[in-house]
Amino acid sequence: MMKDYLKRINKYTLFIVSLAFIMGVLLHLYGLMIILCVGIVLFIFGLYVHLYPKAYFIEPKSQEDYRLPWIALVISLVMLVVYTSTCNFDTTTYFLISLPISFILLLIFVFKLIRIKSINAKRFFFLFLSIITISLCITVPLNTLFPIVNTNREKVQVLSKSYANVDDYEKNFALYLKVGNSTKRFNVSKQKYKNIKEDDYVLIEKQTNIFGMIFYKIY
Repeated sequence: MMKDYLKRINKYTLFIVSLAFIMGVLLHLYGLMIILCVGIVLFIFGLYVHLYPKAYFIEPKSQEDYRLPWIALVISLVMLVVYTSTCNFDTTTYFLISLPISFILLLIFVFKLIRIKSINAKRFFFLFLSIITISLCITVPLNTLFPIVNTNREKVQVLSKSYANVDDYEKNFALYLKVGNSTKRFNVSKQKYKNIKEDDYVLIEKQTNIFGMIFYKIY
């Protein structure tokens, strides 16, 4: 019964992640893409905790164990990582905010361990690394959905420009700006990369959301 249920979940999650791909890549509805991808990640994590210790992402150990729908999980995480790479954010607040997310997810799993009174050190270590990965992947995309409560603008100089080939179809465009006494790298669109020249001055906007996450926008 549960295995049939998991097969249906696998189909549903693959459909949802395909929908998320269309929303983000084709329609540029990034908010909906983020909601769908984060939803899949947290749902499958919750399913793993619920079925633990019989839940596996690789081949189950016995006929009584269950294999979870890992393909949609991996695709969702990759999409969230790619989206994160396009954002300009403060790394310090990024790690500070990802820590409580990791703690909450870990606490949920610990409650499960207390309830079943069973622990496997190897699997616990694997799950701990998985929780860190999940929190790092969802922190930036999730925080882009929350309202901005404070903004601060500053005119800064463009020191240099660069781009890198991601693949045959995509490039990453970046500007190196003099912010305060340091040089910082900011991702920009292809159009902005073409329009902005070295030694030009651009307007950088520092945005802080309700959780303290800091983002930067270039004008």
